[in-house]
Amino acid sequence: MGDIKKCIKLATKAIDEENFCTIIRNNVEIFEDIPEKELDNFFLEIENEAKRAGRKIDDQLDYIVDLKKIAKQLSFGKNKLVKYRKHAQQIRKLAKRLNIEIPSKVSNPNTQKVIDDYISKVISEGHVRKGPYMTLGDCVYCKLDDAIIIQRLDGEFVTFLEHSLGGVAKMWDQI
Repeated sequence: MGDIKKCIKLATKAIDEENFCTIIRNNVEIFEDIPEKELDNFFLEIENEAKRAGRKIDDQLDYIVDLKKIAKQLSFGKNKLVKYRKHAQQIRKLAKRLNIEIPSKVSNPNTQKVIDDYISKVISEGHVRKGPYMTLGDCVYCKLDDAIIIQRLDGEFVTFLEHSLGGVAKMWDQI
């Protein structure tokens, strides 16, 4: 774990008497709001991802930086509302695990803003990988808890998946 700490910067902030860290690599915030008490386990996950992918820790961190840059360019196509309606129940359920309440009226702009913020949270705090999605070719997968956000390589939101439901979401385990 010593190697990873040499390759990053940490920024820490206190919220309600608990410290949260942001991991920074090459001036890019690659993970945000990680509880300080979970930081060592988080580093181990990154190191395990590097080993699984056959990368050195430095290369793994660069890979994460590249994918996070794409993911943070989040945009939505013309059918944003259709996608939100389709996945509203899953989004509501998984957001609730993180103490985020999603109102029931998806057509309401305020509800859409809460969903947007939740999706941004998954992207900023979640782990990231690149792999194929259906017929789209390579896409960016961001996973936080059981939520997976899939985006095109230009940052456009494609879909929301619940990992534990299996199906296409299990692609996360293979990429």
